[in-house]
Amino acid sequence: MTVPVAPLLRHVSCPAFVGRPMIGCILIWLPGTMVTGRAGAKVVPWLDGSPCSPIWRSVMALHEQFATRLRAAKHDVAWEGLQGDVGDARLVAGQVRMVAKPIAPLWASEHPDARQVSELVFGQHFRVLESGQNRFWGQCVEDGYVGHIGRSELSKPEVLTHEVIARSAPIRHEADIKAPPILTLPLGARVSVTGPVVNNFATSMVGFVPVHALRELGVEGDDAVMIQTLEGMLGTPYVWGGGGYMGIDCSGLVQAWVRLVEPGVLRDADMQEATLGQVVRDESRQVGDFLFWPGHVAIVWRQHSLFHASGHHMAVVNEPLDTALARIEQTSGPVRTTRRHPIIAALMRDLV
Repeated sequence: MTVPVAPLLRHVSCPAFVGRPMIGCILIWLPGTMVTGRAGAKVVPWLDGSPCSPIWRSVMALHEQFATRLRAAKHDVAWEGLQGDVGDARLVAGQVRMVAKPIAPLWASEHPDARQVSELVFGQHFRVLESGQNRFWGQCVEDGYVGHIGRSELSKPEVLTHEVIARSAPIRHEADIKAPPILTLPLGARVSVTGPVVNNFATSMVGFVPVHALRELGVEGDDAVMIQTLEGMLGTPYVWGGGGYMGIDCSGLVQAWVRLVEPGVLRDADMQEATLGQVVRDESRQVGDFLFWPGHVAIVWRQHSLFHASGHHMAVVNEPLDTALARIEQTSGPVRTTRRHPIIAALMRDLV
């Protein structure tokens, strides 16, 4: 028995595609992807010659405050895709590298005491635009977030076939439950399955992975597993800028979960408030909806509860909805926006 490997060439559709990305677009790098759009079917050479799939989100045109976090430009250097919009900055193509550590923090600056702004996971991609002494400056390819990452966190990209759909996946050097883990991959990490399943472990580029923790890329998953995946994050410590099992914040939790069905979901709560699904009226609120306050996002969950990474509790919790709403209103006011993601809403209707 073997784990099915995703096809090396897949087709995606982008109705806005006319041959090159526009300013403000988020690029999702899928090695071996053919893009079909108004310009016709073609393989788009991008990111060191590897094809990519543009997810067309003109978020910066709508919300200028996103620009400093999503626009890969400094006063003296910028990504070449921003040509014509960065003044006299030196334009560079950059080099796309793959995250090769289970979790790689993204920092606000080169300074050792810089604030963590996000976290990348194994198998994500980072476009290196400038080299510092200890960190690279550039942009996460999957969600467009700009920041600094440790030089030792990256390696040469590889073709990836599967993603982790559990809170964490311990990797072993042999296919034996008694073997000690050699590393642990977080939710959303991507690997290449390179061989057969042995004793319920998939053979991968990093070792033996529990097969139940993996899903083939590009294959629709089980709705029940999506529910189990989120509920499996209960108790995860609250860490600002975190995105994995060792610590996560409110928008990091939403991003890690929703990107299992929408790879291009943005990182921060205000970005998600502007782009995630569709706005709905508060009175039509239902299970699976996303509630937004200034700087916070939470999910309406089963049995009239609220599921979120809470700075109040310093952990991922599932608490009574009315209790949570009353407490949050005291510090942040009432819910500002309610949004509904169509895929999430559909799976919740089927299972709740």
